[in-house]
Amino acid sequence: MAQRTQRLLATARHSVPEGTYAVGAGLLVAGLTAYGFQIISFRALSKPDYAALNALWVFVFVLAP
Repeated sequence: MAQRTQRLLATARHSVPEGTYAVGAGLLVAGLTAYGFQIISFRALSKPDYAALNALWVFVFVLAP
C-alpha cells in the first residue's frame, strides 16, 4: 500500500510540464500589477484621461492579440 501511495504522489508531482508553476506565478503577478495600475490611474487621472487610458487598454489587450 505504501508503494502505491508513493507512486501516486510521484505521478501527481510530475503531472504538469516543467515551468508550469513559474508561468502561473508570472501570470498572477502580472494580473495583480495590472489591477494595481488601474486603481492608481483611476485615482490619479481625470475622468476623460482615464477613459482614454481604458480605451487604449481595450485595444491592446482585446483587439490587438
